[in-house]
Amino acid sequence: MIAPETEDRQLELWPAVGALLLAGLVAGIASSVFLTTFGNALAGGSLVVVQVLVSAAFTALALPHALRAITEFEISTGEAFAVSLGTAVVALAAAILFARAAGPAAAGLSLVGSLTVGTQLLRWFARPRRVTKPPLAAEAELAYASASSLPADVDHAAARVRLVLSSLSQAAPVEVPRYVQEALVELEEAAAGLESEGELDAPRRLFVAGIRQLEGELVELAEAAWRGDHRSAINRLSGLRTIENALSQISGSHE
Repeated sequence: MIAPETEDRQLELWPAVGALLLAGLVAGIASSVFLTTFGNALAGGSLVVVQVLVSAAFTALALPHALRAITEFEISTGEAFAVSLGTAVVALAAAILFARAAGPAAAGLSLVGSLTVGTQLLRWFARPRRVTKPPLAAEAELAYASASSLPADVDHAAARVRLVLSSLSQAAPVEVPRYVQEALVELEEAAAGLESEGELDAPRRLFVAGIRQLEGELVELAEAAWRGDHRSAINRLSGLRTIENALSQISGSHE
């Protein structure tokens, strides 16, 4: 069965680093302005803690936007605060640990440590962003062809074809090859289910032929998915036209 979710995907390393650096840059500017404005009103003993919390808060606000801007992943503000607070705490601990060591080496170790922890936390919390795309014309046409009364075996097979079409239309280009592999299994089972009923009449044979034709076209679709235009390519699949024609014939003979 085709699963439309992509929760098994994980944010890649370098996009995570890029999102953290971008959010940190924006948060650094915002927190500097804030602390310059209100820092004098704070007690000296609590200033370091306030700096950590302010920096984490601004980073938490900026990180979800930075992540969406450069990746197809998302994170909530609460999760972003956990990431930014963990990063800030590690940076503070490293600064205290290397307080006696001056120079770029100490600053570099602090940056690397906090960035490593922040990256791992971000990759842990980030999840693929799902954007529901409008149905394709081919989906509407197939749904219309399946709307009439159909025999149970044909209706079951048509539902599996619609599931395949819907899943592929919502898939990201990088996901298409995997989805096609699952679709081929789904379509093969649909065709086998029809053929298991015994001798097929002409419309059912046309339906099975359309499914076989669609299988071959989906293999070509997977090979060209890197172009990023698979949705428009789906609308041009001849196998779908054959299936729609077969469903119309079956519906007409079943009434």
